[in-house]
Amino acid sequence: MRRCLALALAVALAPLAARAAEEPKKPEEQELPKVVVIQDETSLIYGQEKIGQLAEGTVVGLIETKADWAKVRVPFAPGCWAEGWIRLALTLPDTLRDVQVTLGTPKRSYTYENLVLPGMQFIEVKVKFEATERSPRRVYLRWDDEAKSDIALTYGREKRIAPYGFWLQKPLSARRVFDRVEKRQTLLLAKDAPLIETYVFAVPVRARDLDLILKDVVQPVRER
Repeated sequence: MRRCLALALAVALAPLAARAAEEPKKPEEQELPKVVVIQDETSLIYGQEKIGQLAEGTVVGLIETKADWAKVRVPFAPGCWAEGWIRLALTLPDTLRDVQVTLGTPKRSYTYENLVLPGMQFIEVKVKFEATERSPRRVYLRWDDEAKSDIALTYGREKRIAPYGFWLQKPLSARRVFDRVEKRQTLLLAKDAPLIETYVFAVPVRARDLDLILKDVVQPVRER
């Protein structure tokens, strides 16, 4: 049920390492399709026992489905995970492949909202999200971990930068504010109701050949 690699090898044997790289991965090491939990306090069941709760937005690996249940693998630390069952209805595919994504023309500036960063420039990118027949109803974007952020700007030799900030619409208000604190979003997708979101990145002045990564979708950032 649980697996955690707690012992690191101190000596590396090159021939054995090369042989291991050629061997097929074990089932538990293979990449699994990703699904996301869409309800807080979702119970994780193993056998007849509840072994934990998952928060809304948690991304898990999908092992199999049976009737109304999904068997999932939940990572909780590097090299560590737990397996159990959750209600299938409380999951959605963690993908943007079936969403129509369109980028606006980016804007470059050396100052943004009265902010200046030496040697850096700001790039504002507007993104339109349009639902299709196969789109998930919700999409969760997080960028608190730059190396694994769901949204990032890349340039050069795969240099990756998470958003510096984004424009947040305040609840019950027509006013929006530039937010640098919030590191996640929940996009609610509906047919014929496109969403337009604005993200701002701080990149080196000489950065060129930019691509925007949105989960499993990559879009070139084209400038006039």
